[in-house]
Amino acid sequence: MSYEELKKQRSQSKIALIAVAIATLPLTQIAPGDPTSANPASAPPAKNTENAATIESLTDLLTKSIVLMNHQEWEAALELFTNFLNRYDRRDRIDIQVRIGIVWYRRGYCELKLERYAEAMKSFETCYRDFPNPKGYVFGGSNYCHKRSLLKWADAALGAKDYAKASRLYKKFLKERDPKRDRFPEVELYSNLSVCCSKLGKLDEAAKYLEIARIKQKASEGQ
Repeated sequence: MSYEELKKQRSQSKIALIAVAIATLPLTQIAPGDPTSANPASAPPAKNTENAATIESLTDLLTKSIVLMNHQEWEAALELFTNFLNRYDRRDRIDIQVRIGIVWYRRGYCELKLERYAEAMKSFETCYRDFPNPKGYVFGGSNYCHKRSLLKWADAALGAKDYAKASRLYKKFLKERDPKRDRFPEVELYSNLSVCCSKLGKLDEAAKYLEIARIKQKASEGQ
């Protein structure tokens, strides 16, 4: 057996083991502290059979995708998201549609991990642009990735070396985020902003964000 055949066989075995884990894993064991983890209990009650099927399918997708993503099976998770998005109906209730934004966010996250920056930017943009939360929304049953999509959109733009767009999106995220809900890696963000400004020739601004990153780093280390 060649090296490539052996590598392919090991990959298939790993995916098979993950599939077994998905089928047997209790919901309470799926990344309970992850802000993007599946939250089946928050799904809104269905008013008819068609909507019930959509909610069940969406909840199942979010649950399975977290397992795959925790195992860094980005291609397999991406395939789940793509298949779902290809068949979901935009005529569904608005509360169902809003939560579709989570699917777009996770799709973008997988594309970002696979360094498909152009595709990732489109996915994060779709999450942010097309699936905003209505006024008075309940956090658990909403698109809780809406503002975070700006942050990851910026990361994808940085990966694509579009420094102007990345800088603009990082600042937009800082301005729009909910301080209580939208947690983020502060040192990384301000460091990335510094890089963007430096690449754009804005050296004073780059120095400012680098200093903020250093302060945040010291604070995280308890210094």
